Amino acid sequence: MPRSAFYLPPRDMTRRGWSAKRGFSPTELPGLRLWIDAQAATQVLQSGLTPATNGTQVVRVVDRAQALQFDEVGGSGPTLIDNGTGANRRRCLRFNGSSQYLRHAGTMSTATAGEVFAVLRPTKTTSGTWVPFCSCDEAGAAFLWYLAHRVSAGTTEYFRYFEQNSGSQTLLTLNTDIGRGFAESCYLLHARSDASGTGTVAMELDQVSQTLSLSSGTNNGDWIGNVANRDNVCLGALVRDTVTAHFGGDIYEVIVFDGVLTAAQRRAVSNYLTQRYAPVLQVACLGDSLTALSPGFVDTLRTSLGGTDACGVAVVNHGVGSETISQLRARWDANIEPGGYRALVLLGGINDIKVASAGGANAIWPDFTAIYDEAFAAGMKVVASTVTPFGNHAQWSATRQTELLGLNGLIANYVSQHPGEMALVDGYALMGTPGTPEDLLAAYDSGDGLHWTTAGHNAFAAAAEVAVRAVLGK
Repeated sequence: MPRSAFYLPPRDMTRRGWSAKRGFSPTELPGLRLWIDAQAATQVLQSGLTPATNGTQVVRVVDRAQALQFDEVGGSGPTLIDNGTGANRRRCLRFNGSSQYLRHAGTMSTATAGEVFAVLRPTKTTSGTWVPFCSCDEAGAAFLWYLAHRVSAGTTEYFRYFEQNSGSQTLLTLNTDIGRGFAESCYLLHARSDASGTGTVAMELDQVSQTLSLSSGTNNGDWIGNVANRDNVCLGALVRDTVTAHFGGDIYEVIVFDGVLTAAQRRAVSNYLTQRYAPVLQVACLGDSLTALSPGFVDTLRTSLGGTDACGVAVVNHGVGSETISQLRARWDANIEPGGYRALVLLGGINDIKVASAGGANAIWPDFTAIYDEAFAAGMKVVASTVTPFGNHAQWSATRQTELLGLNGLIANYVSQHPGEMALVDGYALMGTPGTPEDLLAAYDSGDGLHWTTAGHNAFAAAAEVAVRAVLGK
């Protein structure tokens, strides 16, 4: 970077909430019913029931809670991947999406309430519902339960919860579009039921609570083990009278508890898995044309944060050209706030300032603070940017320059008041010309005095990467 452009206010490290207790094990908590762990070498077996090695077919996985055996059927076992390409270089069970699955031919439990944590990386892109974990009645479709990865038209991806008990169905869909993670990334999916018939199912994605859309039935809290005549539990497909809905991708770990954990216990499991695998953290970039342009800084940021260090950060572009901050706020409320994001990069205000009169900065400031505050309430970190220079643009004026500086002062001051929650990319300092800071640096000016060249986008991306890593503790 040609000059200082990044600022992170001093923060209270106790507020991060990222670290898990050293040496924590799920066995410390009550109700542990199933623990499939691809990292446990002696539990993942190949032909001859010896520990599987990289690239070999897995014929049996032994659960760490009850020693339940999950076996391949007719050569259907997944492949063990242990070559350093998994999330945080971890081992995983890789399912091919067409024929591979593992089955435990028996019930797991008969609990009416519980919690399941699954760390997985879906890779299948064909439209359909693909099941990484289920329990079913082998004789037919009357009794079944599953968590699924759903692909719609090959582009939109969700996670789903489904249960059917003798005709009564519940189908829930996470509103979050999970996007497509990088090769080093995975997702931490958590679902829980408080009580069958009296409670509801709640779900989290990467430790962020999700809004569930009800596609059919009622959200009545039915659970994996609450029907005694289910006679198998399966990884990698839906197993009934036929085998269907094969999951394509990697399964790292599945942990199931009978009964409902306390909030502290739930956090302990989530933090343990997050620390172990660095599940994908989604970052939303909200802005106008400076954000929307592709290739642009969002693409560069996506590449740098999804590199080879298993950072596990996916970057989603929510830029729309010509939008004002009030329009960005409306899209935030409708599309981004419920999206399960861990961080927000907000770059906006230029379209307001370039037509502003005196007092314009104060007039639009409430929309900025509304987005910031709602992001905090949603558990997100925020990377704020000052408005970048546009002195050579046709709509620049001395009055508008005054309003730009006033708005940038408000943004910088707000960041300084929120240590641990915010970081600042000082786009104005970064992109301006020494001596005439109101003008874009010539190397960054695409020709109209406002929009950036590739070099400008790269410079902004470099500063934004530092800020994103700082607020996410990466």
